[in-house]
Amino acid sequence: MALVTTTEMFKKAYDGGYAIGAFNVNNMEIVQGITEAAREEKAPLILQVSKGARAYANHTYLVKLVEAAVIECPEIPIALHLDHGPDFETCKSCIDGGFTSVMIDASSKPFAENIEITKKVVEYAHDHGVVVEAELGALAGIEDDVKVSAEESHYTHPEEVEEFVSKAENQEDFPALVHRAIAYAKAAELPVTPPREKASANPLRTVDSFGRSIRRSTAQMRTLDLSTEENKAAARKKLETCLANLEELRRTVEALKATLEE
Repeated sequence: MALVTTTEMFKKAYDGGYAIGAFNVNNMEIVQGITEAAREEKAPLILQVSKGARAYANHTYLVKLVEAAVIECPEIPIALHLDHGPDFETCKSCIDGGFTSVMIDASSKPFAENIEITKKVVEYAHDHGVVVEAELGALAGIEDDVKVSAEESHYTHPEEVEEFVSKAENQEDFPALVHRAIAYAKAAELPVTPPREKASANPLRTVDSFGRSIRRSTAQMRTLDLSTEENKAAARKKLETCLANLEELRRTVEALKATLEE
């Protein structure tokens, strides 16, 4: 079996209700250990390579190690993925060099620029049958050269996900290539209306979640320059989200009050 893309891999996982492990590798021992364990479990596998790993171990060596794993473990599907590609050039190099999946992480850029960079990567990847993952939001922490402080971190906003896809999917078959960008956008917020059974199961946690979501949205609206139509439209979207969350928060508080009075 040759290296595969994650498209069919994810479809089977969604249908089967299971997760797929994605592991970062940078030497022979790690590749061997992970793939042999996956073979024992008969589990599909994503082997990830970061920018730092490519600099440390050399792109060609890493690709050949993974190709060797495919030869040694032909019974399990294996995808080779670029983790947190910093720019188009890095993604292009990996696509040209045999990767079956790449991530373009332009989340540090302004939202519109993130869309344009991602679209450029998707267009090139599409021509080579490669899947693309993109990123919205930023989690605090350090990963290779990416350093995000707690103050700079922010969650992915559901309304931005919809806009991100709608503005980037001019390309035919785009959704099949960028499904990971949305399904795995980091730290996505709770839906505006969470399942009722979950809200009633832990109303205190739900109240806290809605409260934090409302505070984030109002803080972001205060920083918007409302002199442009684009920012006014963004503010209206955030206001609608706040109002929906406020209504759901009211209902949850009433349910909590009733529970406490029982």
